[in-house]
Amino acid sequence: MNFPGAHLKSSRYRSHILNLCSTMLGHRGVLAGIAIFWAFLWLPAVQLKRNYKLEFTKCSSFHNTSNVRAFQFFLRNDTHRLNVMDGRIELANTIEEFQTKVVVKIWRKNSPPFTLADLVFDGCDFMDTMQKNKILAIFKRNIMRYINEFPRCPLKKNFNYTLTGYHLNEDDFPSYVPDGEFQVQLHFFQEKKLYARALFWGQVINLKSDQIKR
Repeated sequence: MNFPGAHLKSSRYRSHILNLCSTMLGHRGVLAGIAIFWAFLWLPAVQLKRNYKLEFTKCSSFHNTSNVRAFQFFLRNDTHRLNVMDGRIELANTIEEFQTKVVVKIWRKNSPPFTLADLVFDGCDFMDTMQKNKILAIFKRNIMRYINEFPRCPLKKNFNYTLTGYHLNEDDFPSYVPDGEFQVQLHFFQEKKLYARALFWGQVINLKSDQIKR
C-alpha cells in the first residue's frame, strides 16, 4: 500500500508512526489513529505548494424513510474548478440519535484497490468529536465554509441544511498525494435500518509544474 507522505524525512520515523496508528486502528481508538496519522502527514507540509488537484467526478444519494423530506447532492461546474458540490437535507421529524457508516476506497493505476477506512459509529458522538479534536476540526472548518449550519444533535425538523459550492481544499491535505481515484460512502441508520445513503466519487489529478498555482 502506498501512503501519502513521501515528504517525511526518515523511513524509520515514518514506520514508527505507521506502527503506532496500526496499533490504535486495531482497538477502539480508530478515529484517533486516523487523526494522528493524518497529523504527521499534514503538519510538516503546511507551507508547501500542492502539485495536485482533488476533484469530485460523480455523486448519488437516496433516502427511504418518511422522516427525511430531502437528501440530495449534485455536482455543477464552477468558474475556478471543474466540479463543486451542492446539496440539501431536510427532515420531517427531529432526529435525536442515529448511526453512521463511512467507507473510503482508493484506486490507483496498476495497483489493486484498497479500503482506507470502514467505520461505524454513533453519528452524534462523531460530530462532537469533530468539534473537540484538532485534526478533525480541520475538516469541519472546511465544510463550514460551504454549509448554512453545521448539523448538531438533535437534528432539526423542517430546517433546510444547505451545502453550496463545496469542494475539497488541497491545503487541508498532505503536500504529496498520489494520483488515483477514490470513493466515499456515507450510510445513515436508525435502529439498524438504513434510511439514507450518499456516494461520492473523485480523483486526484497531478499537475505539471506550470499548472501549479503560485
